[in-house]
Amino acid sequence: MRTAELAGRRVAVWGIGAEGRAATRTALRAAAREVCAVVDGDPPPAALAAWSAAGLGAVRVAGAAEPAGSAALAAADVVVLSPGVSPYRDDVGALARRGAAVTSGTQLFLADHGGRTVAVTGSKGKSTVTRLTAHLLAAAGHDAVAAGNIGMPLLDLLPDPPGLVVGEVSSYQAALVASPPWVAVLTALFPDHLPWHGGVGRYYRDKLRVVAGAGAVLANGADPGVRARLADRDPALGAAVAYGSPDARVRVAGAVVLAGDRPVLPLRRSRLPGAHNAVNVAAAVAVLDVLGVDLVGLSGRLEAALAGFAPLRHRLEPVATVGGLMFVDDSLATSAQAAVAACEAYPDRPLTLLVGGLDRGIDYRPLVTYLQARAARTSLVLVAMGEAGRRIAADVSTAAPDGVPIEIVDDAGDGARVAAKVTPPGGVVLFSPAAPSPPEHGGYRHRSAAFVTAVRALPGRALTG
Repeated sequence: MRTAELAGRRVAVWGIGAEGRAATRTALRAAAREVCAVVDGDPPPAALAAWSAAGLGAVRVAGAAEPAGSAALAAADVVVLSPGVSPYRDDVGALARRGAAVTSGTQLFLADHGGRTVAVTGSKGKSTVTRLTAHLLAAAGHDAVAAGNIGMPLLDLLPDPPGLVVGEVSSYQAALVASPPWVAVLTALFPDHLPWHGGVGRYYRDKLRVVAGAGAVLANGADPGVRARLADRDPALGAAVAYGSPDARVRVAGAVVLAGDRPVLPLRRSRLPGAHNAVNVAAAVAVLDVLGVDLVGLSGRLEAALAGFAPLRHRLEPVATVGGLMFVDDSLATSAQAAVAACEAYPDRPLTLLVGGLDRGIDYRPLVTYLQARAARTSLVLVAMGEAGRRIAADVSTAAPDGVPIEIVDDAGDGARVAAKVTPPGGVVLFSPAAPSPPEHGGYRHRSAAFVTAVRALPGRALTG
């Protein structure tokens, strides 16, 4: 469905967050016959305040289960779902069966502007790749912007999007995508968000909706899950071009990114730690390569741009050095694989890892296996919080009963204080939780703030970030 098809139709927008606000503005601009918004439960006061501040006070907001909300959904010709609302819910399925067109902001944008969009998806790495790709494209002289799941909804780029849009697409946003982008980047594949998608098979299918039919597909050959899809010749990947693996055209060799046999981007000035971030840089370079950027001629300009690119907030973000200990906020790491990659950014230093949060029942064996091996070569302490933390701690205790000291704490702030006491001199305290924050405890920003506040209250602090 295109945005022009909203004209003259009754539109219900499900959700009043940033994506819902963007969809509502789009429907109004498209001259929809009627626009209403519905929410699950009672709308939070902060969300209602943001709704009014956005100038949308004339559009009524109703609870989806309340009479006004139910009537609005029953009358809607088009239902635009915000990312938090799964299309696999029974109530959403009932709307589709009675004839409503169920779509999303991401799909509406791609239907109109897929030909100018580089869509980045994957189980990890997509935010960094999205922002870095737009950053390097701008350095190369292109009119490019980063948007999507990373912050600004794609629909907020309308009515006049820039020449190139680099859009981060989450698995939630991917579920209703039916229009291909110009270029698709697949950064990683492993099970995540399974309750929302209803199983690992559907999670993978939803992720690959972004890739299917794209003009060019760039797939991370260094990621095991992506590599398996490439080896199986998954039809959704089409004639994918690998990056990052030793045999790929764009790959990392030591401290430089190569395109073919030519060095095009030195990494010596990069502020992004870890081998996984070197592959993220390769992903951005692969996009520039497929778009025909003169990588060799612009190598100096690209290196300067990379040197000026800071780690994204809550992604291996240095907080402070306290008594010789380095504290790092990686609060956005919500999977075992992301936590492993974060640990490997500091391969030889004593490490205290703060993990835990909401237990979604995902497989933590990759993290447990890694920690077992890590304990054999460096000092390692595990600080665990929440359901997921206790589960990881129990698994680590079983796998390495004598090799990993374990501390159980209440929250991220308590974890920072305990870590300061148990980490050997010269060590790294890494808050990479491998799990989301429980809803009742706030999101990743809330737990990050608790960690950072506790670190900055420690005596002997010297800020490094």
